[in-house]
Amino acid sequence: MEFKMDKKVMMAGMGSGMAMAMFSMTYEALWGLGFWAPPVFISGFFLRAIQEVPVPVVFALVPIIVGIVAHMLFSMFLARLFLKHIRKRNITGKNAMMRGVIFGIIVFVVMWAYILPLFNKVMLSLNMYGFLGAHILWGAMLGGMLGGMIKMPMMKKE
Repeated sequence: MEFKMDKKVMMAGMGSGMAMAMFSMTYEALWGLGFWAPPVFISGFFLRAIQEVPVPVVFALVPIIVGIVAHMLFSMFLARLFLKHIRKRNITGKNAMMRGVIFGIIVFVVMWAYILPLFNKVMLSLNMYGFLGAHILWGAMLGGMLGGMIKMPMMKKE
């Protein structure tokens, strides 16, 4: 099975990932962990020393870059999986956006309940409701962007 990633899917994944990141960073700045907490905590998947970081989280260039790059890559990968789901079922428009919301909630549950406790416990310090809201926003944007592309002639069918 070949895994193709065209520019439109990459842009949808990065666009929705950036919106999610900005929402999370603003929410955490207001919640008290600090504006930079989400990308720094994401980097904890790779930079294990981040598992014990003082809050509020301050600017730290390398962890922020690692966190943002990892977040965008995860978002693009999940965008590709979501596109396969909606293309297989020929889902477009508002239905794709609603499926995106559901997909975002599923990603949140899997992350919060299974992946984070095993691989990156520091992210469980983020506010759960803010994290859920960010995933809902991400899914809605992803579904809206990809749902509008299904019938476009430039999208390659597999």
